[in-house]
Amino acid sequence: DADRNYVHFNNQDDVALLINNLGGTTPMEMGIIEKYVLRYLMMQQKDDAAKKKLNIKRVFIGPYLTAMDMKGFSLTLLKLDEQILNALDFAVKPKAWIPGFSIDTNAVLNGGVNVFENDNDEEEKKTQQQQKKNALLLLNDDQAQILRTLLENACTAIQEQKEELNVLDGKVGDADCGSTLDFGRKLVMNKLSSLPLNALDETLCDLGEILSDMGGSSGALYGYFFISAAQRVKQQCTTSGGVNGVAVTNALCDAVQDLMNYSGAQPGNRTLIDALLPAVKTLNEYYKQNAKNANLKQALKAAAANANEGALSTKQMKPLFGRSVYTPLEILKDVPDPGAVAVATIFKAMQKV
Repeated sequence: DADRNYVHFNNQDDVALLINNLGGTTPMEMGIIEKYVLRYLMMQQKDDAAKKKLNIKRVFIGPYLTAMDMKGFSLTLLKLDEQILNALDFAVKPKAWIPGFSIDTNAVLNGGVNVFENDNDEEEKKTQQQQKKNALLLLNDDQAQILRTLLENACTAIQEQKEELNVLDGKVGDADCGSTLDFGRKLVMNKLSSLPLNALDETLCDLGEILSDMGGSSGALYGYFFISAAQRVKQQCTTSGGVNGVAVTNALCDAVQDLMNYSGAQPGNRTLIDALLPAVKTLNEYYKQNAKNANLKQALKAAAANANEGALSTKQMKPLFGRSVYTPLEILKDVPDPGAVAVATIFKAMQKV
């Protein structure tokens, strides 16, 4: 940019790169950004002979300068000499300063997914392989309609139970559990007609992105769960020959474990995990035992029963997360966790498929 190019870089210049998280960009996204930026700076592009190829001596990545939870990032390049590099490497006391690190040039340039196009035949081969994998994740029209019905039933149940969930949350939290989930319900219904229901993994991923926008802890947890489920379904179904009950429920169990690792919540902590985990485990056990003659309605009925049992069991649990931590135990002992009740409500509605 001629108007703002006040630092001139020469080919093979030594530089430090700072990738600043503005506050709301996830670690996974920052890792992707890092990979693409490094490869761009370190490789000569075929269509831009004038582009400089730089030597990245240090990379600094993290929330150095933030704007609350703003989503985004900024990039800064610093030309290096030995004195500046030694100063950057000098140990300092402030914990907010995240030290830089050197990189493995060969791994950056040759490892992982190639950002730049290679030979056309190789790209075409990769495309064909990906198409075969995608075909294993497709649902037929009847299956897609069942998926749509499941979503509609879940949304209807949340709408009907909105006030009850708010009242329940008012006893142990900030009385907005139902309102938050109902907002998520509206987001899903507004996008339902555009969801790729014939592609299970894509639908799950889209649901995760949609629900992450409903806000609150529910938005973070539901969003993470569905995006993780999309990835796990893709792994399970492509290695097991297509979409089937065992593969999908294996994926859901893996996704719940991912959510537990992400949130820190475990069974018995008085969270939605106490209803979600027994529900997906029940589904998984049912399909493993009835792989050849499985009935979705029966599977969901059993899962709903265990989700409800799990939700009610939270009355006896001591909370470790959320506002419930500050609620007296004599109140909590008679009130189930609203998040767990919401999960049980969803499974109860879905068994009507």
